[in-house]
Amino acid sequence: MGAGPAGCAAGARAAELGSRVRIYEEHKVVGEPVACSSIVSRKGLEACGVPYEPVTFNRLRGAIIHLPNDIVLRVKARHDVANVFDRAKYDKLCAKKAEKAGAEIVVNSKCGVRELKKLAGEGALIGADGYYSLTAKTFGFPPISDYVFCYQEEREDAHFEDHESVHVFVSGSLLPGFFGWAIPLGKDRARVGCGVGMGHNAKEAWVKLI
Repeated sequence: MGAGPAGCAAGARAAELGSRVRIYEEHKVVGEPVACSSIVSRKGLEACGVPYEPVTFNRLRGAIIHLPNDIVLRVKARHDVANVFDRAKYDKLCAKKAEKAGAEIVVNSKCGVRELKKLAGEGALIGADGYYSLTAKTFGFPPISDYVFCYQEEREDAHFEDHESVHVFVSGSLLPGFFGWAIPLGKDRARVGCGVGMGHNAKEAWVKLI
């Protein structure tokens, strides 16, 4: 269940090993809508085995961490450690790899409890259907009780002296339960977002952060 990177990677590997694989995706188009900051470690990207450089916006090797009381910490590696990329295009590349391996992808198909149980009875079922997984719920996995709510926008008015570092904002009063971020896509573009714990409004926190 789910044609994101995890579902497609699992489907591709199963198909390579000789299994007949069908991947169900609830949305009409693989990779859309995007609900991700799209910053992933190079190690993680390389483990997926899908070419990521063609869809990369920027490469990161450091972080600038903003703490309360105007304290700023800077860390930087000697080499690139993460990539910021076009998540929608990357998901499509993952799907193409799965199809090339022999998997069938069925879009615009959201399976209900009855369909999931039927599929599980016919063979192995892998639930890669996100944080609110109906697959996990159907088969009795413990529910997630603590959520982080996030809000993000892409800005064209960002100016970075160091576009190889992501900015991280930590504030228990402004961003309770999580943190904020500004991820450079280049010299003047950035994804700016934040997350907050349950009981707080992410959009309101984002406005204050900006």
